[in-house]
Amino acid sequence: MTPVGRIVFCDNDVVLKLAEYNLLQDVCSVLAVGISEVIVLDSAKYYFNGLKRKLARGKDVAYSSTGLDRAIEIAENTVQMTSRVDIDWATECDNIDIGEAQLVSSAIAAGGDSILLTGDKRFIKAVLKTESTKHIASLLRGRIVCLEEIMRSLICNYGIDHIRKAVASAPRCDLGLQIVFGSRFDLPETQVLDGLASMINEINTAAECDWLMRL
Repeated sequence: MTPVGRIVFCDNDVVLKLAEYNLLQDVCSVLAVGISEVIVLDSAKYYFNGLKRKLARGKDVAYSSTGLDRAIEIAENTVQMTSRVDIDWATECDNIDIGEAQLVSSAIAAGGDSILLTGDKRFIKAVLKTESTKHIASLLRGRIVCLEEIMRSLICNYGIDHIRKAVASAPRCDLGLQIVFGSRFDLPETQVLDGLASMINEINTAAECDWLMRL
């Protein structure tokens, strides 16, 4: 369980996916925080609204109108991060955008009890592999919760059937999870957990340590 007072930062990617799966409340329960204690970028709702407009125009969007409505509601009911922090460390890294860098710097500045939920593999790989971000990677050790760890924890807390149904309802949302759960979303729990563990271990191997936080 998450200690009372822990600050939970959440990037746009994981908000979108948890909104599409309708699992954010379950994640908050696992973390023992209310949705009003989750911090997102102040630009998040505009980004989500932009995706909804694209969808309405018939553009290819990996999220449904219902999922985007949930994401917008989440962004409106969580704490919106408005303060600007030093993100000079990210200027030489192509795969870390400004918003992600702001969340990272804010999580570091908030202290050891703060964590960042992220579904952005490009960010994770970039912060681990770029020479100029090694000190940031060190400061983030044990404070990053990736999407696969979130799903593993949800399965352990709520059972495979509940999470399988959620992921199957949005097969285009995350292709990595689609592979883990199987093309028909019928793989047994042990195989799904092994698949999630393999993806988590891949990141830790790249970091050459137990870099990711376990829930």
